[in-house]
Amino acid sequence: MFRRGVVRSANTAVCLLLVACSMPPSTAPPVDVHRAMTPARAAKAAVRHVEPRPPTPRPQRHAGRSRPSAPATARPALPPTASQREVLRIVRAAARRYDLDVARFVRLIRCESGLNPRAVGGGGLYLGLGQQHRDYWPARAAAAGYRGASPFDPVANANTSAYLVVHGGWPNWPHCAYV
Repeated sequence: MFRRGVVRSANTAVCLLLVACSMPPSTAPPVDVHRAMTPARAAKAAVRHVEPRPPTPRPQRHAGRSRPSAPATARPALPPTASQREVLRIVRAAARRYDLDVARFVRLIRCESGLNPRAVGGGGLYLGLGQQHRDYWPARAAAAGYRGASPFDPVANANTSAYLVVHGGWPNWPHCAYV
C-alpha cells in the first residue's frame, strides 16, 4: 500500500524529527527519509556476522583397493562412441541412401544432437543422433529396417531419421528442420 519514499511508520518519523530538532542547526545532519535507520535496519547492521561455509568433502580415492560395485539399477552399457568424423560419414551416407539434401540433413542432425550419438534430450525422452522419441523408437526403427537396434547406435538412428524425413517430411523436427 505504501509507495517508495513514504515514511512507513509514525515512530520512525517522530524519532527523525526529535533527533534533527535537538541538535543545533549547524551540526544537524541532513535527514533522508528514504534511507532512514529503522530499528530493524539498525539490528541488521549490528549483526553482520556471516558463518563460514564448511569445506566441501573430497571424493575418496580407492588406491590399492577395488572400486565399489555399481548399484543394481545401473543402466545397460551403451555401444562404444564413434568419433565426430565417423558420425559425420554415417550421417552423410544415410542422407545419400535416402536421396536427401546431404548438407541439410547434416545440419538437422548437428542441431538436434551436436553429432553426439549418446545425446539425450527432453528429460530423457529423446535419444541419439536424430533425437528419436524413446516410446516411438522401436516401431520407427523396425519400419526403417533396424528392428531391435539401440537408439544410441549411430547407423540405426541416422538411417531411421533419414527414413522419417522421406516418409514424414522435415516437420518431424520442428526446431531444427529449417536451420
